[in-house]
Amino acid sequence: MGRPRKNSAQPDAIERITESFWHLLEDHQLNEITIGMISKTANCNRGTFYYHFTDIDELIDYVIKREFFVNSMPQKLFKLAVNGNEEDFLESLNNPSSHRVCLIMERGGQSLAEERIRSSLVLLWQAILCCEDDHLSNDARLIIEYSSHGMMGLIRYLHQQNADEDIINIMPSIELIRDTSNFILEHISQAQGITRDELLERADTVFRWIQAESQTLNHASSNIAVVK
Repeated sequence: MGRPRKNSAQPDAIERITESFWHLLEDHQLNEITIGMISKTANCNRGTFYYHFTDIDELIDYVIKREFFVNSMPQKLFKLAVNGNEEDFLESLNNPSSHRVCLIMERGGQSLAEERIRSSLVLLWQAILCCEDDHLSNDARLIIEYSSHGMMGLIRYLHQQNADEDIINIMPSIELIRDTSNFILEHISQAQGITRDELLERADTVFRWIQAESQTLNHASSNIAVVK
């Protein structure tokens, strides 16, 4: 079947495809889901799927990045470190985006999700720390790589804890996360040769851009761009 013309694709085709993927993931392992299953659930043909995505891997890459940044977990960690906004951070653990990221891990896509989010976090930090011709210092990159794996463990652990326990029972853990986040911010700024205040100002600019992008997120905007 030939690729459909752009003006023949339904405006909400991407949304139906992605929602169908999440619906199927509730009852299937990741490796069991096929393009045929997604297309049937989304009430579209394979041509529509292939018009928007090359294959399932590209769809997975898209949905992971979209849910992670719509959820804005990195921004919530920044706010936790800067002003101690615990309630905002805990709320992010309960929203559908956080659940979906964890669902992919539980359904056999843990290494896939972690790699996608890790690479996105590196690009996010690069956007915050670097001007157009700059590069991350080796020390800054090492800290970012180390902390990104910790973030994934944090999401899994606190999501489970928050589901099983009263929120008040994990408040000491939240305080530890806040202190650790502050520690990371201090050392990354030093490693990159900028002040903490300058880092926070740049981060605010980048997060505002991400928030604006998330309101009109489309297939072309699933990658982080360096914004300066």
